[in-house]
Amino acid sequence: MFFYLSFLRPPPVECAASSSSIPITPQIANDLRTELYQDDIDIMYTWLSPARAPTPARKLTTWREGNAYKPLEVPLPPGMRVGDELVLGLHVGGGGAVCSIENPDTVGRTPLPVRSAPIRVVKRPTGTGDKKQEIVERTFYLGDKVPPVRVREQTSFDLDKKMWDSGLGLSSWLVNLLRMDPSVGEDALVGRVRECLNNTECHILELGTGTGFVSLMLYALLASLPSSRARILATDLPSALPLIEHNIASVKLKSPSDSVSLDGAVLDWDEPSISSTAHTPDVVVMADVTYNTAAFPSLISTLERLAPPHVLMGYKERDPAERELWRLLEESQLRMKLVRVGEVGGAGGAPVEVWVGCRAVEDL
Repeated sequence: MFFYLSFLRPPPVECAASSSSIPITPQIANDLRTELYQDDIDIMYTWLSPARAPTPARKLTTWREGNAYKPLEVPLPPGMRVGDELVLGLHVGGGGAVCSIENPDTVGRTPLPVRSAPIRVVKRPTGTGDKKQEIVERTFYLGDKVPPVRVREQTSFDLDKKMWDSGLGLSSWLVNLLRMDPSVGEDALVGRVRECLNNTECHILELGTGTGFVSLMLYALLASLPSSRARILATDLPSALPLIEHNIASVKLKSPSDSVSLDGAVLDWDEPSISSTAHTPDVVVMADVTYNTAAFPSLISTLERLAPPHVLMGYKERDPAERELWRLLEESQLRMKLVRVGEVGGAGGAPVEVWVGCRAVEDL
């Protein structure tokens, strides 16, 4: 399980140059925002701006579950001028403003940092002065040879516009897989997936990508490998596509590549045909696709139509009934058996499990 710093009450979209502070309510909770962080921990803040150096990190409050809904005032930096844009960054004491995911043994042991969207400094707030921000961003470190990846989420309760534990855990495992770290083990299936991802003209398709997180990480990792050639397609429902495309544009700006492509596309599991991909994918990637067991028939049908030789899945159990998917895959036209090849623990509770499957049972 992972915990995420976020805003129960987000910052405003603008503030007056004469203001001394802005109101927020920080929150530390799990991915579904249904379980609060139980330990006491200091929340630090810093101000970022293109026009000036970041302010030193200062303590905002000590997080306690008992005062989780308490509004707070964040002091604004001195010397603000009309036209400035300020970004508020929050992280926990002892942590940093960037989340490192290169070590599955330590990733997510403390709550993930967050930053706001830019706050416009105006002479006098307009009619939008009381409007709260609708997006946040998180920055992830994947290693010295890979530029950090920034991922945007929305502050709404839409499930397809937030980060989920399985995507974070699977991405951390992939960092070690692609840099040949021995911690991922020597399982034959692991080697097969690594070879496939590093193969010339590898086609990767992610189902239910949400913010696009796993596909973004795969793109950044593969783009850093000189021999890599890959085509990545991050798919979800139409409502998720604008956020996916924004995040794709952001990662391409930081990690431009002529040999690795990344695109977003609509793929509705209930559609009778799939027109968003011209190739049978070599690997289908899935993270947190099991939370709605009623969608399993549609998911199985989609996988049967895609007919991938390999599936890579990140999974965190929320209900034991979700594991019915394993049986359904074995009994499907794919005859695919999933094998557990790793896990990422985070802060405790149910770990993120990493599963790999191949179509031919006899190959396992």
